[in-house]
Amino acid sequence: ATTAEKQAPPPLSCAQEAKHAICQRLADAAGAHDATDVYLYPSGMAAISSGLLAAQQSFPDCKSIQLGFPYLDVYKIQTVWGPGAHYISDLSPDWLQQVEELLKDQQISSVVLEYPGNPLLQVPDLKALSGLLKQHEVPLLVDDTIGSSANYNLLEHVDVVMTSLTKWFSGTGDVMA
Repeated sequence: ATTAEKQAPPPLSCAQEAKHAICQRLADAAGAHDATDVYLYPSGMAAISSGLLAAQQSFPDCKSIQLGFPYLDVYKIQTVWGPGAHYISDLSPDWLQQVEELLKDQQISSVVLEYPGNPLLQVPDLKALSGLLKQHEVPLLVDDTIGSSANYNLLEHVDVVMTSLTKWFSGTGDVMA
């Protein structure tokens, strides 16, 4: 074989097989139905923004609810690129009632939260929240980067799980997208 043949990149089919294998591994870890339920993005923030923008497109001109302390850019996507967000800053005893009141008054595009929340590691009652949101047909979008699907399965109560693989996929937090 020539030098050029030895240095040629692998065929595209190898990349597609590798992507499918990664998606299947993630689907298995998260308890998803299959690899077609997994979408890969160049970064965790790209995945999160895609989830938020999809919800905003499904419910144009409707605000979202940010539950708990967000990463700054997550909140900016909701407020700068979208019609805005209602911010429920902490999980005080009446947080679910606050969400319910907002749902009674207006259409909401989505409820967004980190699970567990950073930096306080607060965790809402996802079963109660999911039940309430299903009654109003509002999707629940969760960033599970801190805990990851390696530690818990959110898919029973969550519509979209968004994560940053660069934080946990290798097991050492040193993978770059």
